[in-house]
Amino acid sequence: MSQYYDVYDVMTPVCYDDYDESYEDNTDNEIDAIQLVTKFLDVLTPRQKEIMCMKYGLKNCSYPMTNREIATSLSVSLSWVWTTQEYALCRIRRKARKMGLLL
Repeated sequence: MSQYYDVYDVMTPVCYDDYDESYEDNTDNEIDAIQLVTKFLDVLTPRQKEIMCMKYGLKNCSYPMTNREIATSLSVSLSWVWTTQEYALCRIRRKARKMGLLL
């Protein structure tokens, strides 16, 4: 199975393969995805990790939050949240390229 990741959003894998019945048991794929996200989060600073977890509803955050909600929650400006997310995504993309996951 070959997976290609969207360059603009590496947090959401996009698979372009035809459907195969062997993919019905997604337990291994889910474990791989969790390990992959963990590797990506490990390259971030603690503040970047916190913001990305809030944005995508990971770890302790129960639901994905908007940038405005994140800014209000952390008492920072909306532009600071956006800039921090962009830096975090750049670091994640760099890691994904090193792992051979991005084209």
